[in-house]
Amino acid sequence: MSLPSPSRQHRVVIVGAGLSSLVAAKRLIDRGIHPIILEARDRVGGRVHSVSLIGGGRINIGASSLNGIDGNPLLPLVEATPGVRLVPFDDTLLVPGPGLPVLSPEASDAIVSTVWEACEELEEEDENEDEGDADGNSDDEREKPGTFRKALDAWLSTAAEERELDPELLRLASDIITVDYAADPARLSLRYADAIEEYEGDDCFVEDSYVTVFDHIFGRKIYDTVRLQHVVTKIDYSGKVARVYTANHGEFLADTVLITLPLGVLKANTVQFQPPLSAQKQQAIQRVGFGDLDLVVIEFAEGTKPFWPSANTFALLRPASVAQDPDIFPRDAIFFANYQPIIGRPVLVAYLTCELTMYFAGRTDEQAAEVFGRYFARYFPQAPQPRPVRCTVGRWTEDPFARGCYSYYAAGCTPADLDALATPCNATGDLPDGPGQQPTERPTLFWAGEHTMSKRPANIHGALLSGERVADELLAHLQ
Repeated sequence: MSLPSPSRQHRVVIVGAGLSSLVAAKRLIDRGIHPIILEARDRVGGRVHSVSLIGGGRINIGASSLNGIDGNPLLPLVEATPGVRLVPFDDTLLVPGPGLPVLSPEASDAIVSTVWEACEELEEEDENEDEGDADGNSDDEREKPGTFRKALDAWLSTAAEERELDPELLRLASDIITVDYAADPARLSLRYADAIEEYEGDDCFVEDSYVTVFDHIFGRKIYDTVRLQHVVTKIDYSGKVARVYTANHGEFLADTVLITLPLGVLKANTVQFQPPLSAQKQQAIQRVGFGDLDLVVIEFAEGTKPFWPSANTFALLRPASVAQDPDIFPRDAIFFANYQPIIGRPVLVAYLTCELTMYFAGRTDEQAAEVFGRYFARYFPQAPQPRPVRCTVGRWTEDPFARGCYSYYAAGCTPADLDALATPCNATGDLPDGPGQQPTERPTLFWAGEHTMSKRPANIHGALLSGERVADELLAHLQ
């Protein structure tokens, strides 16, 4: 397919080539509208990415799981892709400290399930308190940073006494929730952190990769609409047409612009808008949290006998006695996916959250392998060769075209903020009732991405649903 030139005006220009934009583009093309997609990277997929393993095959280093298979709109896409399979998560096993034996499945489950129960109960308790609270200032008080952390600690302390569980293990294991939220509990909204609508059923690893799914579902028909290495720097929607400026490839003219930039990029203000976005949208950009999570693919020498727990998920805890140990990572719990039982090779994936992403920011992948070698030597002193042969760090926080991983409900943020991020706008302001069928000659900006889905943010299925939603908005507007 020959791509149009920058000087030609397009009905739709899409900024970003992640899942939401690819889904929207496919729907538009199926209805006879051919957008052009501008992507800053040298590949499609956005925060969906995979790396090749030494022994062949690929593994996710961005989005890596299908969370809840019952009714999940991604399920039929994954199942339709040859060579890709779903592997349910095992119950997470816990190692309580360096050199200590792994806890039994029963003991681990008692701790981990209590942590997740606490998150669910806190949200329900806050809803109940809100219904019976006549104090107009209670919202502000309960939404201060640190409120979730304090409430979580108090709930777990009571649970430890009532259930005769080790309070220190509960406290340490509670750090596992940072994998779901990509943020420290101190940053979370007490009211909304766990208010996300989830699909029932198993959470599953996607093996071999989501990239394989994308290639199969979208293929050349959609990929040929993408212009790679087109870094958008400014969007001017003040005139009769929108002008999308790029760093090295001139400007693109459009009737409408679909913006799928990650929230981290919007927060960094690296793309300028003329006129500026509404105060409501700018405030929402700042209030909604955007988390830090890097996956690290850890490969050991072929034939290495696993020295780690046998389940396909486990966590290593950091007791206070080793908190100052330079070889122990500075988080209370590190979560791992064990791919040995999945692919039959000694491969782990570490989930580094919060400040740990910057802990590795100044280290090369080779240095990361050294650091993990020392870390594993402390936790598994019986291991004959704890050093990996290769580590590959995701580095999403460092990535200028991501600046983090996915959104979360931060303290002070409400669903209305995410709804504001989804609201179309033109030069007159936001259009909460939709733009209609071109009621004026002003170009309209549309928005998609997981951060625009107030009921299902932070997940890859949220990105898919936002692409479907915005495609319907665009079709109603253009046709």
